[in-house]
Amino acid sequence: MLTPRKRHAALAAAICLAVIWSAPLALAEGDKLVVATVDMNKAINESKKGKRSKDKLTASKDAKEKTLKKEEEQLRALDQEIQTNMMLSKSARDQKIQDLQNRQQALRQNVQKAQMALMQEERQATEELFNEIKRSVRKIASKRKVDIVLEKGASQIILYSNFEFIDITDDVIIDFDG
Repeated sequence: MLTPRKRHAALAAAICLAVIWSAPLALAEGDKLVVATVDMNKAINESKKGKRSKDKLTASKDAKEKTLKKEEEQLRALDQEIQTNMMLSKSARDQKIQDLQNRQQALRQNVQKAQMALMQEERQATEELFNEIKRSVRKIASKRKVDIVLEKGASQIILYSNFEFIDITDDVIIDFDG
């Protein structure tokens, strides 16, 4: 059974193959189909903008972790106090235990919220970078008179082709950072 990711990759490969096989029909006699590839992960991870975005996400993650660790330390201290303070009355101990449990539950919820927020921030940042990089891809492809640009991973699905694949990733990174 195909997972959604494998289904998407298979569909992308089928579309790429259909375009490549049908492209010669649309070309004038003597024209040559120019196919390029772009490693989007490399473009995102190695570009200045991509590195800045990653640094910003890391700083956000670190700030959230710092806040959550501080709360966790406070809860450990409260737990330790409950365990070691023999002077507490039963009702005071029960009240502190209830407070500890409530705060532990709140911490778990805050951890979940922080994880979801980080995932959303990463998704949004990646989408923004991806869209900006696509503009650079179009610009470079137009300059170099490229007919088709494939993502590097999609080009690896093609086991054989008469076409030479030109990697324009470095040019895209330069344009994207420029």
